[in-house]
Amino acid sequence: MRFLFLVIFLSPTLAFSMTVNEAVALALQSSNLLKEEQMLLEARAIENNLSGLLFAPSIGVNASTNFSWTGYDAPAGSTISSNPFDNDDNMQVALTGYAKLNLFNGFYDYATFGMAGTNYDAQDYNVKVAFHDTIYNARTAFIDVLKAEDNLMISKDNLKLLKSQLDQALINFENGLFSRKDVLQVESFLATAELERITAESNLNIAILKLENTIDRKITKDEVFIDIIFKPIKLYNFDTFKDLVFTRNSSIKSLEKNLETSAKQQTIARKSIYPVVDLSVQYNKYWGEGDFNTSSQAPGQSFTGGIDSRFTTGLTASWDIIQGSASILQAKSKVKETMALSYSIADIKNSLILDLQSSIENYNMSIASFKQATLNVYYTEENSLNEVGPLTSPDPLTRLDPL
Repeated sequence: MRFLFLVIFLSPTLAFSMTVNEAVALALQSSNLLKEEQMLLEARAIENNLSGLLFAPSIGVNASTNFSWTGYDAPAGSTISSNPFDNDDNMQVALTGYAKLNLFNGFYDYATFGMAGTNYDAQDYNVKVAFHDTIYNARTAFIDVLKAEDNLMISKDNLKLLKSQLDQALINFENGLFSRKDVLQVESFLATAELERITAESNLNIAILKLENTIDRKITKDEVFIDIIFKPIKLYNFDTFKDLVFTRNSSIKSLEKNLETSAKQQTIARKSIYPVVDLSVQYNKYWGEGDFNTSSQAPGQSFTGGIDSRFTTGLTASWDIIQGSASILQAKSKVKETMALSYSIADIKNSLILDLQSSIENYNMSIASFKQATLNVYYTEENSLNEVGPLTSPDPLTRLDPL
């Protein structure tokens, strides 16, 4: 059992292999973009909760204390001291409880509350965009590595073949069958092939670096990349694809939520056009020594204990005319921004339609190229084996076409 474990651990296909799904999982785990969007989503959630406090009353308590004294000019022959600390003084303590409830503020609270929810939904779609972009980038980086490996293998095989041709050309030159020009031509092809091999190695190194950056992990020297199994997909008609793009595309959804936010910002900008109406309740309790109403009591009279309390309630309305005029201009500016955003969304939808059409055409062209390449490989293998007669399959596409 210990020997079997050692074999498995040292096997390059098991210990140093990676599939495209593993690359995607690593990319999703390490994507800074996805983490950033998720943190912003949590921030929007907190802001959404805070916006509900706009409808809550303002409740608080104030406490204050002060000490005051009053000096009197002593009449001639009087025993009253002229020192102010020896005359009328008092200490006051006041405790105030208040509550204030806004009844109307130009729909600012409703618009802000709705905008917070819309911002959260828009950010939620941004997280989905980052999620799908991360998957796409990981798959693309993995496929680029596979392509670079294939190109390097082809360039090495081509270089090996040209070296063999050069050896044969030198033999023919020594025997007088080839001219020096023919040998130089083969050497030129060999130099070009060597350059292509170096370029292919460089492209493979770059592709691996991009994949490492995507998955945030170093790739070992002996790591093997498992090839992707081609699976045919069912293409819908263009109208169906178009509907799917517009109803499921997270980027479009996020922009549409931003458009709703822009519309709510118009309401917020108009808030100063309307008056602000508040309902307030206040209760004051006083303690202290001295006279709080000196006009009704003689100088020097004092008393102690709970001396006064007051309960007040009121309804206030205020309207800033200057700010109201400014709000009209701000609202007009927000209307223009909303219109600009709607045009931007329309332009992005047109770009998505063009991308969809190009993707469908590229897919069809790729399938046709794959069929042609499959046929070329099939007939090349047949010719290399010098087989004469009917093929194993009457139609090579029936045997090799993955569709």
